Amino acid sequence: MPVEILSYISPELTGRLSRIPSFRTDFYSLGVVFYQMITGILPFISRNGNEILHAHLARKPTPVHIIRKELPITISLVISKLLKKIRTNVMHPLTD
Repeated sequence: MPVEILSYISPELTGRLSRIPSFRTDFYSLGVVFYQMITGILPFISRNGNEILHAHLARKPTPVHIIRKELPITISLVISKLLKKIRTNVMHPLTD
């Protein structure tokens, strides 16, 4: 798979976890998109696909409020929550 695609993949879709992917994996990928939109960089940068996969599984990205100091902490917290790796800690759909 091209490195560019791996940059947006959720941990569940790496094929290295025993978890069954669900619609919640889209929240992780959305977090990557928001991260890149706000900071101008991806959360994990490498030319090596295995390094990117490992980062999605094991590393935490630098919080966006550290990169963009003028950014409200609330936005940084939302993006951090979207990028959580454990399924129980990711964003859940809004319900009435």
